[in-house]
Amino acid sequence: MTPATIGLIGGLWVGAAVLALGLAVRWPRGRRLIRGVDWTRVSDPEGLAQWFSLLMLALGALILVNTGLRYAWRDEPAWPIVGHDVLAPAMALVLLATFLIKRRFQDRPRDGRR
Repeated sequence: MTPATIGLIGGLWVGAAVLALGLAVRWPRGRRLIRGVDWTRVSDPEGLAQWFSLLMLALGALILVNTGLRYAWRDEPAWPIVGHDVLAPAMALVLLATFLIKRRFQDRPRDGRR
């Protein structure tokens, strides 16, 4: 197998795993997959799960698009423009939004104090 094929298979596996995480979080017991959240402080656990799922689905789709384009355009001179200037910042923004959404839903006071 060529390194490009190995990269394609690995990228597809990672993208599929992130998509599966995004779908699993929507199930009632799937919320336990979200780490770094104090569930006693979350006012709307269902809303947090929906937002987290949406962001994981978007991240999985971006990973799959990045993998497919990297494989299809591996010798194309325009690849750095698409890959580094569009897709990489989009993935970084989705990860930042995931962090901010987790913090936004933890709005109940801790130990009776704000």
